[in-house]
Amino acid sequence: LAMSARWRMDRPISTDKLPENWPFVGAALAMLPGARIIDCRRDPVETCWSCYKQLFAPGRAGFAYGFETLAAYWRDQVRLGDAWAARFPNRVRVQQHENFLSDPEGETRRLLAFCGLEFDPACLRFSHVQRAVRSASAAQIKIGLMSDTRRTTAFGSLLDPLRALLT
Repeated sequence: LAMSARWRMDRPISTDKLPENWPFVGAALAMLPGARIIDCRRDPVETCWSCYKQLFAPGRAGFAYGFETLAAYWRDQVRLGDAWAARFPNRVRVQQHENFLSDPEGETRRLLAFCGLEFDPACLRFSHVQRAVRSASAAQIKIGLMSDTRRTTAFGSLLDPLRALLT
């Protein structure tokens, strides 16, 4: 905490949403006593397909370029995420994307309360953000909340091998 104090002076709250973070949850909980971990999940086929079609930076997300490695990565992440959430329910929250879509304001309020933050109506207008967004979801943020994020149905049986690996 002392070593990171200078970065936290102006911005005491930070987020890191890289898909490779889950193995470090235990270390983060141990090193950062005020940390809250949000394990964001959505349909496994949709998630894996989204990673598979994304060209990540060189040396990042090597698991994302094959159905077998994607499915194994997904299963391992869910298993470990569930274990951390059971062990530290006040510090690790599993957030289902589909629940968020069905009740954006309610889920936003619950998520902020979990983090010890006050609700701000601006949270529901995230697509109006003026700052730069540098992530794979930057284009999605500008669009706003979409009620239907299913994309894999268009590929029919082509994704059956992935579906089979995830069951």
